[in-house]
Amino acid sequence: MYQSTNLHRLTLHFVENDTKAKAFCGPTAIAAVTGKSISIIRDACRMAPHDSNWPARFLRAPNVRGITNRELETVLNTLGYIGRWVEAPGRPTLAAWLDNRNAEQRGNPCIVNVTGHYVAVGGYMFVDTFTKGQVVEIDEAPRRRKRVQRVFIVTGQVAPSAVVSKQPAARVKMANKAPWECARCRDYADFARYARSVGATWHKERGDDELEIRLADGRRLRVVHSVLPDDWGNAQRQLEDFLSTAEPDPDRFEDDGDGEWYALFV
Repeated sequence: MYQSTNLHRLTLHFVENDTKAKAFCGPTAIAAVTGKSISIIRDACRMAPHDSNWPARFLRAPNVRGITNRELETVLNTLGYIGRWVEAPGRPTLAAWLDNRNAEQRGNPCIVNVTGHYVAVGGYMFVDTFTKGQVVEIDEAPRRRKRVQRVFIVTGQVAPSAVVSKQPAARVKMANKAPWECARCRDYADFARYARSVGATWHKERGDDELEIRLADGRRLRVVHSVLPDDWGNAQRQLEDFLSTAEPDPDRFEDDGDGEWYALFV
């Protein structure tokens, strides 16, 4: 059986609701991780409790509202994603959990079960129904005082199963998104892909106007990151310039003598 631990991209997907119904939190979080449309995910959600013969058992498609942790995992497996649930010791707030995630939780997409709700987190990006399926940075995540109960860490992909539908979904136009929102998501994906390719990691404290990039050789590069929205494309260019020569250009980067470098220009 095909199996891969390479998730190809860490960033989350904008959620496409191609139905006329409201997308609830469970399907929204699954859509953010998988990139599948809500119509496909709702049918997969119907298969979880009713099996693949559900279209023959119901005159009308069952509503998809609440979903259990077990059903959520089953739906992800159906769509070709595997992982595991972990407990959140002490039931921290969402804000505290985001700040104190371990390396595995930071490095893999996660669906977080907070009090009566599901949200999707990937790296420093966040999606839930309160963002209307839009990808935002974790600093912009709403309802941060909700308590985290369990976390599903997506660890790999397998061959997906067929999703059975009662009838083809009526395709509707995706909600209009501001061009900068789409560009920010693409820029973050490009930055993350390049940074990982050179062995770099990155970190940004909540409210901080600088992005810290940590290099494999122990050096740290700080770039101004207060442009609205945060300029991931510029961060990638700064990192590329920094690594383009053995000795960074002193007119562009300043060394504090202790392995910390600062980009002098935005």
